[in-house]
Amino acid sequence: MDGAAAQGRPHHQAPQLRGDGAAFAANWRTVVAVDLAMAVAVLAGGLALLWSGTDWGWALLAAGFVYTFFACGRAVKWHRLRRQAGL
Repeated sequence: MDGAAAQGRPHHQAPQLRGDGAAFAANWRTVVAVDLAMAVAVLAGGLALLWSGTDWGWALLAAGFVYTFFACGRAVKWHRLRRQAGL
């Protein structure tokens, strides 16, 4: 019994790559760009609320910074995964 049959996969099915599936999509840069654009929109909303004098602007601004941090981390991770996969 070979490795594919031992794992319950048909012979013609390619092995799954590790990591996020979207990282290996052809449009991965678009996904990251939209994610970062949303993060910037949250930051802009927080700044707009602060500028208007609303106290909730700080909370939205903090959420925007956290969102931006994780979106940038995802972009770096996906780039690394694609490079390791030879894409």
